[in-house]
Amino acid sequence: MTIPNSTVPAVKIYLLNLLGSTLTQEPGYQLVVCLDDPGPEQPDDIVSIGAVQRKAELYQMIGSMNAGSFLETYDMHIVISTFRGGPDQSWPFQRAWALASTVEAAVRADPTCAGNVIKADPKESRDTSSWEPEHKGRLVEVEIILSVMAQI
Repeated sequence: MTIPNSTVPAVKIYLLNLLGSTLTQEPGYQLVVCLDDPGPEQPDDIVSIGAVQRKAELYQMIGSMNAGSFLETYDMHIVISTFRGGPDQSWPFQRAWALASTVEAAVRADPTCAGNVIKADPKESRDTSSWEPEHKGRLVEVEIILSVMAQI
């Protein structure tokens, strides 16, 4: 019997492709969708598919759902960072939450992540905002935590 792999890599790549084709740039501002940190590229809007906390437990010993299968559950963090220069505090805040809403809607539109999992859904989200260290503008981050469940 072949032991199935975790669904984490497949879901991360699925989200990378989905969000890369779903999210749109604001005119005059760059957007990047990436796995983890964008590295030296620091555009105005960053959507980072990042950390995962995973738990796998024995799901079924015998029966029609594959003997020895595991139930895999995990939280996947997606961090949206938005920077806008100048004193306006509302614009980057609205942009970050607009991107967050689009991410959540995309996940809710296909909660199986193209059949990779039983379900994935937004579990919680939170934001932080601050002035950029040199006070050249405002940085807003929204973290979305997706709750994912799969049988492997």
